[in-house]
Amino acid sequence: MEKKAIETKSKILVETKDKMEKKAFQTKTEIMAETKTIVDKKTTETKSKIMAETKAIVDKKTTETESKILAKTKNIMDKKAIETKSEILAETDNKIEKKAMETKSEILAEMDNKILRAAHGQERELQAHFKRILSAIAAVQPENRELQGVIEAVRGTM
Repeated sequence: MEKKAIETKSKILVETKDKMEKKAFQTKTEIMAETKTIVDKKTTETKSKIMAETKAIVDKKTTETESKILAKTKNIMDKKAIETKSEILAETDNKIEKKAMETKSEILAEMDNKILRAAHGQERELQAHFKRILSAIAAVQPENRELQGVIEAVRGTM
């Protein structure tokens, strides 16, 4: 009888131990699944926040950079326009004096052609300068794909 009681007790202990281990494993699995869900949610939220902040910073920097480029380009264009205008006016004055016998319409036509050629040359010069500026910006932030995309888009319009 004692032997039977010990066997029954042993059997009950083994079954209880098995049930406890199974329940512990099940609880552990549930906790791990819940933890993974929480971690995934927090990771997604953190990524979203970081991406939003990064986009805001990139947008702000892009706007600042564009403003700087536009201001520099305008200054260069204004300076070149004044230089070109001065050169053309001096040349035109000399030609008017030399060709006093020609008609006014011929002189004006010649001035228009020279201004258009100078403006065209100036435009090419400015585009080349602008492309160098874009390359410099691209070199400063090569890992910034959004900025690189903006730069490529701007280059595509030239």
